[in-house]
Amino acid sequence: MGSSKNQIYCLIILLAFVKISVGCSGGGIGAGSQNYQNPTINMKFFTPTLWTYPPSDASTLMTYFLGQASSQSQAQNNAITDLTSSITLALQDNGFNAGMYKITPTYTAPLVYDCAKAAQGTPANLDWYETEGEIVTKHVTGATQAITGTNCISKNAGQTVLTKTDFILDARITIDGLTVNSIQMTQILNAFMAQLSFGRDINSCTIGDIDLASIPRAINSKGKKTMTITIKGSPPVEWTYFEENINKAFPGQFHIQDVAKYIIEEDLKNGLIHGMLSWGVNPNYHPMTTTNVATYAFRCDRRGDISVGTSSIMAELENGFVTKKLALTSSITTEDCVKTKYTSGNSGTTTPLIVENSITAGLINLRKEDAQKVVEFFVDYMTEMKKLHAEAEVSYVIT
Repeated sequence: MGSSKNQIYCLIILLAFVKISVGCSGGGIGAGSQNYQNPTINMKFFTPTLWTYPPSDASTLMTYFLGQASSQSQAQNNAITDLTSSITLALQDNGFNAGMYKITPTYTAPLVYDCAKAAQGTPANLDWYETEGEIVTKHVTGATQAITGTNCISKNAGQTVLTKTDFILDARITIDGLTVNSIQMTQILNAFMAQLSFGRDINSCTIGDIDLASIPRAINSKGKKTMTITIKGSPPVEWTYFEENINKAFPGQFHIQDVAKYIIEEDLKNGLIHGMLSWGVNPNYHPMTTTNVATYAFRCDRRGDISVGTSSIMAELENGFVTKKLALTSSITTEDCVKTKYTSGNSGTTTPLIVENSITAGLINLRKEDAQKVVEFFVDYMTEMKKLHAEAEVSYVIT
């Protein structure tokens, strides 16, 4: 029958979690201070046919689907094996020894069948299911007249108005013995999704209980458009660089522009992946590109005076952000710099430092309501990670 792992990424509605406070200090996701123990991942998804089984008369009536397991026990085993191996690889790729934890997947394989494709067809008032590829997506009811085998094959219900409801199932994975913070858990969940989708990719994380009781259903986000989210505001210090003189560096800066640009790219991608997963959008469908503008910025010199006319000098950091450019009207001495005695108002004039960066997701098509939710979760993540200034403007466009 083959593995279902290449199909599961079509199905996952959401891998996310509600943070449960366990008395940790700090500021939530941004500080990695939200701890979790023995996490439980609750999933809602459209199931692959390999995780289902047909009725005993399926061969006679031709009601089976391609890819189905031959029995309930086999379907159950297929699901448990796929879930276990995916979370195991996700943990391992994040540096966790999966053998140290007790991994318990919970799933109930459903009985799933098509309308009868055999000559006798399907009598009235019977139900069946529909698939897309090897994914079971709909439960069909409401047939008031018999469906012939020919009409079943062509999906022609005649005059009958059918009712089709999403066939969404639940599964759970508990990882006893694991303790991680919220950043690590997000990475584990992203990796778990990637394992179900492509087979290898991951990071690490910490958690307590994950409750996904109120989750949106899977969103059909595939299309031919692009979605661009733009941040316009003061950059965090990690998004700037100081080049060679470490005496002019802000704490947290790198001296290589490419490193700062890489950090921007990773921060933006992690934010959008979090936003998508939090609203049931599978990021694996949508290639991401960034416009990562790293800003050359330095502070006063702790080994030499800064003279009038010096460019690219910045005022002191504000909560980890470079917010103002400083045009000197008087020199800043080494002593004043070291002791941070100078003030922007006395040393010169300031102008706001506003930088624009953006991330684009391709092959997408979202309703306005769904796009707004993705952006809201993106903003929440960037704020908690201290990558988004309080006065920054965030906008998006789908073209």
